[in-house]
Amino acid sequence: MRMKSLLLWGFLLGSPTVYAETPRNDLQLTADIRRSLIKDKSLSMEAHNVQILSEHGMVTLKGSVANETERDHVTQIATTIAGPNNVKAELSVKAPSPKKE
Repeated sequence: MRMKSLLLWGFLLGSPTVYAETPRNDLQLTADIRRSLIKDKSLSMEAHNVQILSEHGMVTLKGSVANETERDHVTQIATTIAGPNNVKAELSVKAPSPKKE
């Protein structure tokens, strides 16, 4: 009962207490994944800029990456932070540019 009261008062006062029942709020989850992607200098600019959507602890990755290895690596980084079964990767591999002859 006390927890519900705290959550209600936190909500009414605009306090971040409304996230008290979840281990990490979605904004923090997104920020942690973004920070880890940017720290990884082996990733391409496309991978650094993938869209990260977090809702109720579930993460969706959208955008394109340079290759399949990079797609797997980005997904693994997000999974390490968000937890197993909490990441949906909707990443496409960028088509290679045509070679000039």
